[in-house]
Amino acid sequence: MKAVITDKLTVKAQTQLIDESRLFDTLVSFEYMALNYKAQFQLGSKGLTAATYIQVSLATDFVYNCFSRDVKASVGRDCEISRFWSRVQGKIDSNGVAYACLEKQLKMGLECVLSASLDHKNKDYRLGLGLAYGSPPLSSDDLQR
Repeated sequence: MKAVITDKLTVKAQTQLIDESRLFDTLVSFEYMALNYKAQFQLGSKGLTAATYIQVSLATDFVYNCFSRDVKASVGRDCEISRFWSRVQGKIDSNGVAYACLEKQLKMGLECVLSASLDHKNKDYRLGLGLAYGSPPLSSDDLQR
């Protein structure tokens, strides 16, 4: 269900059912969209509380579960380098895990993606390489989503 309160404020509610008689999970989110930023606040039935703030290419989020008392925060950056048809994304969270991604348009329709995550605490290091064909060129509108 989605309700548009004003042209900038939207309320969304969703639920998932296990079967026809039992309620499984519910999530309510409030989303405010201004000209150059977006703020979202979410409340879930399983103790989830989340807040997100996105301003053009900078994003922050905070997630708290009141039942498990689990807290996680992160900050990320998205940068488009139009001269080289590239995009660089990076994020670090409160657990010390760092993420990075480089997307490069090689030829029209062919894109190369290199990604990595580093979790020193758990000694978990990942590196990925991918090719995609048929993807459209990067645009500034893509960065705002």
